[in-house]
Amino acid sequence: MSLYSEEEASERSKDVVYRVQLGIFDELIDVEGIENLTTIHTQAQQVIYIAGKFDNFSSARGYLLEMSKKGFEDAFIVKF
Repeated sequence: MSLYSEEEASERSKDVVYRVQLGIFDELIDVEGIENLTTIHTQAQQVIYIAGKFDNFSSARGYLLEMSKKGFEDAFIVKF
């Protein structure tokens, strides 16, 4: 049984978008060179960074590994 079986089954849906949440930070950080970056400013004066945009879980997982190597060890995949 695959750990990602539910996500892999969801890959077939054309309405699903996978992104990688890099983290929530108390101040702006250097994110130069990261593609499809979205910043969300919270009411608590924090910044959420979400990057990438993929139509399948496998691609998002590969991007997650890249972001982890860039120092975002707590990053995770979010599905929209």
